[in-house]
Amino acid sequence: MRPVMLIVLAVMFGSACGYADPLSQSRYGGVLALTGDETEAMKEARRLMTGHCGPDNFEVVRIEEVVVDEEDYVVTENTYDGFTTEDEAGEHEGGREVTETHAGTTELIEIHVTYRCFVPTPPPL
Repeated sequence: MRPVMLIVLAVMFGSACGYADPLSQSRYGGVLALTGDETEAMKEARRLMTGHCGPDNFEVVRIEEVVVDEEDYVVTENTYDGFTTEDEAGEHEGGREVTETHAGTTELIEIHVTYRCFVPTPPPL
């Protein structure tokens, strides 16, 4: 039982670093989306391309960043603008609380890898 748990944990942690998801595939090639660590994701992409086209039977045609979605955000920061003054009566502390709010939209970007098979793979049965 223990070796099985170690294998499961290794797969979970290994895939958490970077992975590739097929977005589209045909007998002529396909497009993969890379997520996480780019180096690890590219290793997974090469494994998927080899599995799809066969060993040494594919080429990467294009690697590009693609905007896949947008995400709105609001950030509120509270700070204290404090100061200390000194006069004849002694030290006095003062200040005010400052609240700043920033809002905007950020683009969510994926890396897409487009590849083609040199010799088309046979259609599924």
